[in-house]
Amino acid sequence: MVLRNLIFFSLFLPVTLTAQQSESGVPYSTVFGLNKLSSYESLAIISSQTKLVKSQSISNRKSLEFAYVHELDFSPESSGIWNTLEDGSKAWRLGLVSKGAFSLNVIFTRFQLLAGVKIYIYSPDQKNILGAFSSKNNSISEILATQPVPGDSIIIELNIPAGIEDFGELAIGKLGHDYVDILGTNRTKFSIGGQSGACNVDINCESGNDWQREKYAICKLIIGGKELCTGTLLNNTANDKTPYIITANHCIDTTIKAASTVFIFDYEKWRCGGVGGTLTKSVSGSQLVATTPHLDFSLVKLSGLPNFNYKPYFAGWDRSKNTPVRTASIHHPNGDFKKISLDNNSPGDSSFVDNSLPIQYNSNTHWLIRKWEVGTTERGSSGAPLFDQNHRFIGDLSGGDASCILSVNDFFAKFSNSWADYSEWPRQLKHWLDPNNTNEMAINGLDPYEGEKSSCDTIFNISSTENRRLYTNNLSWGYVSGQNSNLYTQFAEKMDIGGTLKISGFYLHVAKAYNASPLSYITIKLWKGGTVPGSEISSRTFYMKDLVAESENFLEFDSVIFTSGPVFLGYSVNYSATQDTFAVYQAENRGSLGNSGMYVYKDNSWKNVLEISSPALFSSLAIGLISCGAINKVKIAEIKPLKVYPNPVSSGMLFVEMPEGELKNLAVYDIMGRQIPASYQKNDNKLQIDIERLTTGIYFITVGVSGNQVYSAKFSVIK
Repeated sequence: MVLRNLIFFSLFLPVTLTAQQSESGVPYSTVFGLNKLSSYESLAIISSQTKLVKSQSISNRKSLEFAYVHELDFSPESSGIWNTLEDGSKAWRLGLVSKGAFSLNVIFTRFQLLAGVKIYIYSPDQKNILGAFSSKNNSISEILATQPVPGDSIIIELNIPAGIEDFGELAIGKLGHDYVDILGTNRTKFSIGGQSGACNVDINCESGNDWQREKYAICKLIIGGKELCTGTLLNNTANDKTPYIITANHCIDTTIKAASTVFIFDYEKWRCGGVGGTLTKSVSGSQLVATTPHLDFSLVKLSGLPNFNYKPYFAGWDRSKNTPVRTASIHHPNGDFKKISLDNNSPGDSSFVDNSLPIQYNSNTHWLIRKWEVGTTERGSSGAPLFDQNHRFIGDLSGGDASCILSVNDFFAKFSNSWADYSEWPRQLKHWLDPNNTNEMAINGLDPYEGEKSSCDTIFNISSTENRRLYTNNLSWGYVSGQNSNLYTQFAEKMDIGGTLKISGFYLHVAKAYNASPLSYITIKLWKGGTVPGSEISSRTFYMKDLVAESENFLEFDSVIFTSGPVFLGYSVNYSATQDTFAVYQAENRGSLGNSGMYVYKDNSWKNVLEISSPALFSSLAIGLISCGAINKVKIAEIKPLKVYPNPVSSGMLFVEMPEGELKNLAVYDIMGRQIPASYQKNDNKLQIDIERLTTGIYFITVGVSGNQVYSAKFSVIK
């Protein structure tokens, strides 16, 4: 990755930029301050007799039923409440309650929205918001399945812009009531994972070091709102990025199940020993293209290619019947974060028998893992890949006896049999994975965004020659850039970058990250730019425990953000214990002729760190954007000193010695970077600035002349 240092002058150099409208992701009910819903549709109580999970059945397949599905018939025409808003737009809301649910997920059985119309799904406190869903989510099946939202109550909100009379078609047909707690019992804004056995090993621990590429091919499947499995994104011989997912037939065996499945990518702990992860990187819906009950495989085609920030990887495969030397599997046991299992020995040839099935799988079509040396598999792992020593896919998990108690006897459907044991296209893999009939025996994997990743730059405002340190100016305890005695909790850095930005993540040089409580977290935020942070563009929350102190942390937003500069990048800190300590490095004080791009939220407004520090800090936060693709960077002119007098000035005129060249512009700013109206006259080689409108304080003046020369000075007004 190329690191580029862009030193900017937020208080000195005005730049005109073209703004591009971006979706805020905020429901109308929040934007317009609508009253909270006073009534909800209460659904039938789920009895203990109804809570039957497949671990209680005789089947040894490894899918996991985690939810009871309510059959519903709600629509904007028949249920909920409507509000017409002050600008003529409309909002429809429907509240649903299923008592005792750990989480709820919605399936729209009719989803065909018109352009401009949006849907949100959120918890009543709006700490967890899904959406916006729009006409971009329309599909031939007219089905849209969604991720779970923590808690036993949700609100579905439909937003219709002013001037649009119709919204399209919408029906809520199913609601999944989670009785297993697949998100984890201690929830904040993000998942802490499921309840897999203690012997399972996180993919980002040492055992997974050699599998950091293939792990991105693995996804968690939520099928029909009630069942969990695992799937793998597979490459084909054309290398054309067709998003095929392979899983088990007993997971997805009908077109309705394929259309009602949510595929969740990159669901893993942010680091080994961490506690956090996100469910937001999902693709909803797919098309079933090949399966058969005689072989335990299903191939589906996603509704779209997972986007850049999902980091998808198309796994390679080997269809030969060669017995591998050793194997590995990456999966989501009990719906938990991604885990890895390793077998250091060759698998055996075997059959998989499940007496609960009406049709048995064909004989000798499975690999037998006799014993896992690392980890195990559990319910929710069904469909998981089996990789050989060359990191190529050779089978998908059907089931078995392996558990943390005794990790033996797991059965994987052989890729070599699924390839073309049956000649009909809907019952084989060959037609789909070898579209040009190359008869390749094995192929490598594919990163669909490899070229784009090579264009990524990290953009921040501290040069490689500047020292980084922490400051405690006028604080009883704590740091200017973190937890402190003045109770500042929000911090931002102005990124004065022009043009269209494609932001995939951010850089954070963390100095302190001590958490006495495991639930303390920070939220990284991106705001539209101006003189101070404007409307919020995007945010992502991280447990403090998942951040590494004294280290440069490279993190990501949930999805790629398209916006235009300038922007502000910053963070808010949320403490659960008084002993918590968090701080980010700053540039060493640049002095009065330096620049300061750091802002702190104090007394309900944003202030430059100059204004709240003593002595004054001219500094920047060690925080930056990761932007991919062409970046139109602002050309920063060299700032030269300008001679002004008298300084300080109390009345009358401020005199400025005019630099050589033709005057192009003149501007006066206060210490907050706000431009102040100023009238001036030019006499010979001097400028006369009327300061009568200026109150006591510190100001900056910039003068631009021909040849792209910029001059600047600081002056004081005392009245």
